[in-house]
Amino acid sequence: MTPDKEFKKLLILILVIAGIYFGIHTNNGTKLVKDIQTRIFSVVFEEKEITADTELDTEEDNWVTKILTKKKPKQYWISGSIRINGLSNYNTLSKEQIYNFRKYYVNKTIFNDRNYIPSEEVFGGIKEGSKWIGVKAYSCIGANNLAYRSMSKESKFINNPSILIGLDYASYPKNYMNCSEQDYLIPKHLHFSKDDNTFYLNYNIPEQQRDRLYKLVGLNARDLGFKYGFCRKSNNIAFVNQFDNISKGIYEFKDAIRLDSSCGVSGGCNNNISYQEELFFNIKSSPATFELKLWKDKPETVSEKADINFTIILE
Repeated sequence: MTPDKEFKKLLILILVIAGIYFGIHTNNGTKLVKDIQTRIFSVVFEEKEITADTELDTEEDNWVTKILTKKKPKQYWISGSIRINGLSNYNTLSKEQIYNFRKYYVNKTIFNDRNYIPSEEVFGGIKEGSKWIGVKAYSCIGANNLAYRSMSKESKFINNPSILIGLDYASYPKNYMNCSEQDYLIPKHLHFSKDDNTFYLNYNIPEQQRDRLYKLVGLNARDLGFKYGFCRKSNNIAFVNQFDNISKGIYEFKDAIRLDSSCGVSGGCNNNISYQEELFFNIKSSPATFELKLWKDKPETVSEKADINFTIILE
């Protein structure tokens, strides 16, 4: 073990002891313990740049999490901001490497589970060693034989499991446009509130992209077991299918990554190409919002209490 890791463990031990002491001897003990838990997570889970050669030392990184999650994980969910992890280049990586990256990121979230295995329904169709559709091509350039030459679009979701329901374009752009990182639809902010059991996800929609057709992406929700959703309220949103969409009844997510031949690259690209018109929409004006209820088991009615709530704000 490196001296740096030894120092971290010593610091964490001090924080834990301080939390226990003040939790017993002060009126604000509960709040202080939560603050200390948050500091523990920030110390242990430093951002790592993920490459094909990265060794993911999950046992070492997650020893504090295992202490804090001996009971059901929900008992230790902490309100606060959640880091948005950056994009990665997945081109030519093996399925095992992708799965290891996914496990690494899941184990940094409130959904941490040492027995977690990526869903074969969602990720089983990954073509090992193949190219991945690039975020730049899908956002701005369009399908072509170099569409894989940028960070991988699906890493927006694979690297950020807490984005249970995300946002993406529903198709390639019709015309080439100059591109910036803002066009990639990287969320601006993600927050979890334990009090109302709700995630709040904020996006800044680029001005040049406001007329595009968008879709909700349930890749992470489906993988983590939240297979069913319902949009209980939306504002400034126009669903493409007015009569059959996620606001009309309980919807089962179908998101899955498979080889996509439409990207223009010889041999195809790994991509989430599940066609779900029920999730397609246009933005009428800003701010636009979705308030979604998610369940692990299919509820009998939409009025049933959600296992978790998810709100998306588009500005």
